[in-house]
Amino acid sequence: MKFRSLIYVPGSDPHKIRNTLIFDADIIVFDLEDSVAIRDKEDARILVKHAILSLPFNKRIYVRINGFETPFFEEDIQELIDTNIEGFRIPKISTNNQLKEIVSIISKYEQQTNLAKKKLILTIEDAKGIVKLDELENIENRIVALSPGFADICNNIGCDLSEFTIKDYIRFKILIAARNMNVAAIDGIYSNIDDMEGLKNDCERAKKYGFDGKSAIHPNQLEIINQTFNPFYKEIDEAINIIKMYERLGRPGAFSYQGKMIDKPFVEKCYKIINEKEAKGSVNFENL
Repeated sequence: MKFRSLIYVPGSDPHKIRNTLIFDADIIVFDLEDSVAIRDKEDARILVKHAILSLPFNKRIYVRINGFETPFFEEDIQELIDTNIEGFRIPKISTNNQLKEIVSIISKYEQQTNLAKKKLILTIEDAKGIVKLDELENIENRIVALSPGFADICNNIGCDLSEFTIKDYIRFKILIAARNMNVAAIDGIYSNIDDMEGLKNDCERAKKYGFDGKSAIHPNQLEIINQTFNPFYKEIDEAINIIKMYERLGRPGAFSYQGKMIDKPFVEKCYKIINEKEAKGSVNFENL
């Protein structure tokens, strides 16, 4: 399951909703939270549901619903539970008890449908959420990804978002928690939609940390995000050559490749890169 690129689309804007039909994103996230004014919450919810039911989407669809503490949370779930979306993006997750309550509410409404259980992407947005990350459980195997809300976290703790050490600390905490839960790690947004060089650097930094993808807030950001979180051809070539040598040597515990010591974790990473490309038809593993 790919989480290379996700794009937020305001749930109150019918023009932008229709435009998502041509977006090159792995996941479309219709937003009922931050991008929708309070006075428009109910109309946006109905608009998103109508779009999901009537437009020929060929992408995986998630809906970012309003926060658990808001009066709109349960209404969002109730209205959208009978649509064939993959799941919900849940904002402002702080504790495992909160997560249990959320899953319980979703389950209550799911009992009224014959559809598959909704998957959840969780966004961590405050200091408590960062501190309590290690306690989160993958309840009913619903959680598919964790993601940081950089701006909200920094507003909550009073730090400067432009400071890379802060963002990297948050990334590291999210990544470790995601891997502990065996789910994807999706990097937070890059808010300057005109700064493509800055976006590229931000993407590359997140990829080096091990993130699986990144959220976008504008379609112009998708090309750079997609390119960054696809294995580069150099990486693919190296992975193929390492696997060839690994097989030729009889699958040893460790061996040397171009001056680098290659062991089991590195070999597993190479197989992962190749298998991802094989799934897209770019590499035929049997012909290696």
